[in-house]
Amino acid sequence: MNLNQLYYFKKLSEVKHFTKAAQELHISQPSLSYSISSLEEELGTNLIQRSGRIISLTENGVEFLKYADSSLSELEKGIKIVKKNEDVQTGKVDIGYIYTIGSSYMPKLIKEYIETYHFETTFDLFSSPTSTVIEGLKSGKFDIVFSSYVKNESDLEFFPILTQKVVIIVPKKHELAKFEKVTLKQVSAYPIVTYNSHSNSLGVLVKNIFKNYNIEPRVVFALNDETSIGGFVSEGFGVGIIEDLPLIAQFDLKIIPLDIDLQTRVVYCAYNKRLYQTGAIRSFLEFVKQKEISLY
Repeated sequence: MNLNQLYYFKKLSEVKHFTKAAQELHISQPSLSYSISSLEEELGTNLIQRSGRIISLTENGVEFLKYADSSLSELEKGIKIVKKNEDVQTGKVDIGYIYTIGSSYMPKLIKEYIETYHFETTFDLFSSPTSTVIEGLKSGKFDIVFSSYVKNESDLEFFPILTQKVVIIVPKKHELAKFEKVTLKQVSAYPIVTYNSHSNSLGVLVKNIFKNYNIEPRVVFALNDETSIGGFVSEGFGVGIIEDLPLIAQFDLKIIPLDIDLQTRVVYCAYNKRLYQTGAIRSFLEFVKQKEISLY
């Protein structure tokens, strides 16, 4: 049994005439007759009965038509969805991204894409740590991710999109607030509130900065997001080491640059080279590669 036989049987049931059905299907009448006969032979029953040139469905033919109609209807739905997804203007893109670019970079990027091309692309967005979004990219859950670079992933293609600067945050009445720049030695004299180095790539970056300068910081809170770090610093738990992001402005804190060279983290866009990309995915990737979007 094949799809053509189902289409032919459905058409024949509608027009109830072999010659007319063959004409509408753009095939010869013998071809149509052979296809229907083969279908009946495979099912082991008659689906149609002839009365001169007019045909009607047998009881089994009426029953089988219900399922043929249902199957073809579902198939048509699938075809429409696939065509819509493949359409560069109406397709869907599943994106995973790290938290730190969710409040500024991602909204700006998607807004500019839509305003540039006037497409009706659907974006499904998920924010998680680098390890989670990378696993999602490898499994096919995400089409594109924005994260830190991950080594030894030969199936994934990474390209840099922006850098994020590490800064110090303190209450405005803190002793360090009078400085325009501070050194790691100055900072290490105080309790530190920063990222968790076990589950956050930024935590690893901060840990390595101190390690490169042979300084052992006194970390009192190791957290996973900037809002938590800002909140604990606001309550006087210590000096915050954090990425310089727009959301810091919600806190009444002083932002101070670090007087060191190693103070940035690179954020990458990545995709899976082994997975098929629809027109919408390819279009958005090209836009990301060409567009410079600031965090501010």
